[in-house]
Amino acid sequence: MAAKFTAESFKKISFNDMADFIEANYPEDKAWFKEIAFTDKNGNKSKKYNHLNAKMQFCKKYAPELIPVAKEKKTPVTKRLENW
Repeated sequence: MAAKFTAESFKKISFNDMADFIEANYPEDKAWFKEIAFTDKNGNKSKKYNHLNAKMQFCKKYAPELIPVAKEKKTPVTKRLENW
């Protein structure tokens, strides 16, 4: 059975958490992780490690329930009163 990644929240995931999980459970994905870790959000290669993108791609693959969901925006009071 596939191993399940667990964390307190998306914000608390560290590089070490991700690297340890991949090494222990999916060593064949090391090359994939290294590739996405040096890619920006637009898919362009970078020379610097991009933690936010690495975390997002890691969670998409191993823990989609940890990805933050945008909250619904509230209607401003002035907009609501215009049509009242």
